[in-house]
Amino acid sequence: MKKFFLILFASLTTLLSNATETPNAVLKSFQSTFSGAREVRWNENGQYFKANFVLDGQHINAYYNIGGEMVALTRNMTLSQLPVMLQAELKNKAGKDNWITDIMEYTTDEGTTFYATMENADLKITLRSESNSEWMIHQKIEKI
Repeated sequence: MKKFFLILFASLTTLLSNATETPNAVLKSFQSTFSGAREVRWNENGQYFKANFVLDGQHINAYYNIGGEMVALTRNMTLSQLPVMLQAELKNKAGKDNWITDIMEYTTDEGTTFYATMENADLKITLRSESNSEWMIHQKIEKI
């Protein structure tokens, strides 16, 4: 039992020592914007700090630069959360032969872009709509 606790302690110490410190400016900015956030997890990729969290039942990712400025926000959405015109157009594009598998909102200071993925037996198609404009093909992948 003593050996188990020593191994557990050593593992946790190693894990925590490899964790990147999130700068105070980033933490303060996040807390002032998303004070009700739960299940917050931080990651760092060398240039940005990413907070993955839940707010009002919605899974969200917020990206910050080292100075604490939020540079992007992403969240998964349901069809009913899209603007009405985009909902109708997406349903029309999907038709009866495709099913919608994912919808994501990507927001920066330049605006909001929506991505929707629809699939059928042969293809996986990702559509993009910038600033609530019509859906355009972003990526098309043939299934094997």
